[in-house]
Amino acid sequence: MAALAAAALGGSLLAPAQGGGSAALVLALPSADDVREAPAGEESRRVLLGAWSAPVSGLRTWQSREASFGALEQALGERLAIEHIFASFEERPFDERAIRAASRGRLPLISWNDPVPARVLDGGEDAYLRAVARDFARDGRRVLLRFGWEMDRPRNEATDPVAFRALWRHVHAVFEDEGATAVEWVWCPTNWAFAPRSRRDPLAWYPGDDVVDWLCADGYSFYPEKPAWVPFEEAFGRFYDWARGRGKPIVIAETGVMEDPRDPGRKGEWYRELADTVRCRFTEIDAVVLFDEEKHEQGVVRDWRIGSSAASIAGARDMAASSVFGGSADERRCPNAW
Repeated sequence: MAALAAAALGGSLLAPAQGGGSAALVLALPSADDVREAPAGEESRRVLLGAWSAPVSGLRTWQSREASFGALEQALGERLAIEHIFASFEERPFDERAIRAASRGRLPLISWNDPVPARVLDGGEDAYLRAVARDFARDGRRVLLRFGWEMDRPRNEATDPVAFRALWRHVHAVFEDEGATAVEWVWCPTNWAFAPRSRRDPLAWYPGDDVVDWLCADGYSFYPEKPAWVPFEEAFGRFYDWARGRGKPIVIAETGVMEDPRDPGRKGEWYRELADTVRCRFTEIDAVVLFDEEKHEQGVVRDWRIGSSAASIAGARDMAASSVFGGSADERRCPNAW
């Protein structure tokens, strides 16, 4: 993977902005075409680290989201390379949030979801789709577009695999026709789709190599809500083994862990082990994006916040400082099993 230009800054991803003011990010971000061009055995492999960070205030403004993202970077002690942005289908996804993320040197990862397949496929949304595509084309900067994410979950409108494949190809064709060629398309089911017990075939939703740029999965450790504590390696092992060697960059677009009430240090160690796994075992992964939010859904609270405790943020800081993410930390030896 192409090395980050910020590696020359002594391991820190911080650089002063011109004319004073807040720090600016200086990164040479790899594209889907050059992501694997580093020489074999190069020790300076860099994986892009990013996050979705929910605004503490709950306000859906770019100012509140920028403040939350900046606070997370400050807590981690490192600048993040990817800023994750969520948008419903009715929202114009390339909005002020994405423009500002790109202007600050971050690579926007935009998750755009919940279209109604029948309306799209009969052309009823074409005028809207063309307007959206022109937003991307006018700007011209790289964007990762995670369209129809977690399509394998029953909650999604596009659950039917045949409809989803047709939907993806239709939207992709509109973007190509409008010249939105800097958009890189991220295909992203859940990690559960790759588990034999799921009885799902994730490839049933795969629209084709010609219209997919990145391979992706989402996954979490739901302990203590569920009985098993799930390390990062276990959560994504089956997906990674499927994706590696397919000639496309790989991203984990959502991942997180909750606190173990009986072991206050366990969440922090989960983050440290994540870095070890990416460095030693998942050697073809190109990006990892964390989920930083206390999520309230159907009366259930899941605290995925990276700063949920002092021990958690300490572990996350160690993770972000790992050399695999561009930091300068001394690394633990890779386990012999890897």
